Order: sequence, then structure tokens, then C-alpha cells
Amino acid sequence: MSEPEKSNATNETAKPVPQPASVDAVTRHRNREAWSLTPEQRWQRFGVLQNQAMENLRSNPEALAAFTERNYRKRNQTNVKILERKMRGLDGENVSVGEGTSPVHDGDR
Repeated sequence: MSEPEKSNATNETAKPVPQPASVDAVTRHRNREAWSLTPEQRWQRFGVLQNQAMENLRSNPEALAAFTERNYRKRNQTNVKILERKMRGLDGENVSVGEGTSPVHDGDR
């Protein structure tokens, strides 16, 4: 770490990190707010958030390419595991992704 980075890291005027009690209060508030909505309103909010996320991805071609590549890798790994279980004569319909080796790659963490 360089000298300027050290001085910034120990700066007394930095914003304090929220304490667990305040984080819990925010979480409780968000949960109460979410549960006060009807299922239709929650579904509508989900659609709005999905649209915003896709707009953000589309605005950055590099981010969209990285997202698409990771999504394909994850999905492809799941399909490979299902096919492997079917070829071994095991029930491939109820395969959990978490069984055996993990589909998570070092670059995905």
C-alpha cells in the first residue's frame, strides 16, 4: 500500500461503518415494506428492477459480454452434470447443482 493510501485508510473523517443494529433496523424496515405490498405489486417491482438491471448491462457492452459469458458457463455446467448422470443411469431430472463438484469457477467469485 502506498503512503497516500495509508493516510486515507486511517482518516478520522471517514464515514463510520454501520453497526449491526442499524443494519438490522434497515433490513426490518425493508422487509415490512416488501410484505405490505400485494403479490401483484411485488411482481411489478421485480419487473421494474429486472428492466433497470438489463438497461444497465446493455449500456456497457463489456459488462453485458461478461454477464452473458458467465451465465452461459454456469448453465452449461449444470447441463453437463445432468447429462453425465443420465449417461450413468442415474436420475438426471432431480439433479442438484450443488452435488459433486461445484460449477463455480475461480473467476466467478
